[in-house]
Amino acid sequence: MPDQSPVPVAECPSEAEAAITMAVLGSYGIDAVVSRDNAGGMQPGLTFGRGVRVLVAAEDAAEARRVLAENEEGG
Repeated sequence: MPDQSPVPVAECPSEAEAAITMAVLGSYGIDAVVSRDNAGGMQPGLTFGRGVRVLVAAEDAAEARRVLAENEEGG
């Protein structure tokens, strides 16, 4: 069985950037989720200091990192 444990592939300064990162990954067929510590939405300012992590299944991590690197370079 493939490893479905979530692993981080990007850390974004905002939820908006994390949403864009997820959309890029999704366009390549890679499912992603965000992980953030903002006290359940009660303190959104916490995101500024801690960032928003984008997670994918461990089996997709290498491909996700490749896709993000290509898109960062203008790919």
